[in-house]
Amino acid sequence: MKTFLKCTALAAVAAVALVSCKQEAYAPEQVGEVHITVKAVPQDFANEGTRTYIDNTNTILWGTGEYMKIAVEAGESTTFGTSSNTSADLFDGEPEALFEFSITPGEASAYTYMGLYPASAAVANNDNAANYKVKLPTIQNATASSYDPAAYIMVAMPETFDEIQNEWLASYRRATALNKVTLTGLNDDIIQVDFIAGEGVNMAGSAHINLTTGEDVDIYDGENAVSVKYATALPASADKVVWFTTWDTAIAEGEKLTIVAKSATKSYTRELTARASGILFKEGYLNKLSVNMANADVEDINSLEGNYVILAKKDDNTYFAMKGEAVGTRIASFDYTGSLESYNGSDDLIWTITAVGNSYTIKNGGNYVGWSSGSGNAAALIAEADYDADKCLMSIDKNSDGIYKIYVTAETDRVLARNTSNAYFAFYGNTQYK
Repeated sequence: MKTFLKCTALAAVAAVALVSCKQEAYAPEQVGEVHITVKAVPQDFANEGTRTYIDNTNTILWGTGEYMKIAVEAGESTTFGTSSNTSADLFDGEPEALFEFSITPGEASAYTYMGLYPASAAVANNDNAANYKVKLPTIQNATASSYDPAAYIMVAMPETFDEIQNEWLASYRRATALNKVTLTGLNDDIIQVDFIAGEGVNMAGSAHINLTTGEDVDIYDGENAVSVKYATALPASADKVVWFTTWDTAIAEGEKLTIVAKSATKSYTRELTARASGILFKEGYLNKLSVNMANADVEDINSLEGNYVILAKKDDNTYFAMKGEAVGTRIASFDYTGSLESYNGSDDLIWTITAVGNSYTIKNGGNYVGWSSGSGNAAALIAEADYDADKCLMSIDKNSDGIYKIYVTAETDRVLARNTSNAYFAFYGNTQYK
């Protein structure tokens, strides 16, 4: 059953003057900028299974940094707009939120209002309202008591008017399943929980939504896993309550759902087999599952494995970033300024570090970082087909200041560093390395 949120639009100032209400029709010669304020209020649901609210708190998590998107269809053209403010600007922490818009729809005899929350769910370069692209993130940032608001997608049921409206009563359908999984039997601080279904099960990823009807269309680039991450670890002293969202998903009888809980040093893996009724993550419902992890398979985690930007410090605000591009017998670099924690740029800066025994490989795309044996400080990008352990295996040490030293395992005197006067990285002797 579809469930909805109530949205009430407050009266707002428009850049065009409204004619007398005695006229039967309003067809302006020119439509200027229209200012709309939407007051969003969650509807109260009697059935806990379909309610929007966080468990036991009766408040919707609008999110402190999320915007709302609106679309107005006027004839054959559709104007999209993103709210000028986030939900936190006016109703931070409250069960209702205000969003403000300024848009300029075209001239028409009818106007269809549509909406999406949060705006961050919309894919870039996306202007087909009937086949609108949205993405449910596979990596979700939750807390011990709430889900990630960026992963809770809501779609407005559209409404058509014969003139521009400054007041709009909208109903928002929740397009994702809200899931609460309680993990027991874990005596460790947990910083991440992964939920992994079988191939072909769409837990998250990209989908088309028809904003003109308010209904789902299809999932066109699905992912079978969701990772829930925590800035503050779920403490060892308590059961772990994990909030996350998925698309409407059913794991059929006999199929597997793997849960992997991770601390800074260990992973705990439990594989579930769905019973006759299956494991359901149902759209618009609060789906609950309790899992005992006491007998989970435990493995040590190599904390260095993962995706990184490799940098050498230039000054307090600027770094040299190593790029997945060869410059002769060196590896290219360029100046990088910004927050290292929130990097979201070009893939040619992303290096994947993978443990191989007590050493590591460092890879970008199809190429490993390598040292050319006997060639002095030459660095190379070595294709997968040409992999050579003596050239590609690296050792990595971390000093007390949190700075990493990367050097060739087979030739420990060769250290990866950025040249002080040329825009490249290479392998230098320990006497040259600083």
